[in-house]
Amino acid sequence: MDKRPTNERRSLLRDIRGTAMIETVIMLPVFILIWTGIIYIYQGYERKIGVMQQTRADAWHHATNNCDTSPSSGTSMSEADYEVDAVFSGLVSVLGHAYYPEPLRELDARRADSIEEPPLIGSDTVRIDYRMGLMCNEEPQELGEDIHYEAWLLFGLPEIL
Repeated sequence: MDKRPTNERRSLLRDIRGTAMIETVIMLPVFILIWTGIIYIYQGYERKIGVMQQTRADAWHHATNNCDTSPSSGTSMSEADYEVDAVFSGLVSVLGHAYYPEPLRELDARRADSIEEPPLIGSDTVRIDYRMGLMCNEEPQELGEDIHYEAWLLFGLPEIL
């Protein structure tokens, strides 16, 4: 028996019809996985940016209104003295208690959300959290007739008269 390829076998080895179809069938699942991952990552970052923007908007609105307003649903707000956080305590030590004798009020805003993973990569739930810390505005003060003199006293400077 002759083991050399015959003309018929040689023509089958050189036949390239259908190779594009086979390459497509092999690469299609890979492309589906890649595009699913891209869409999932896009949606995750879009949701995270939305959570950050909403938390910031709620926190700034609450802080600029002397921490007296109620936040929108989804954002939790809590207050603490400045000594809880080292950043704000450093600010107070720089300013000194002479300029601001009352304890500073810190606002802690938090919001959480979640995003579902696609079935192709696990069908799990990923939690998105964001936290922001701000200082509450102080109570508005009524100034007297002489605004410059009242500002002088507000900064704790000695009275001159």
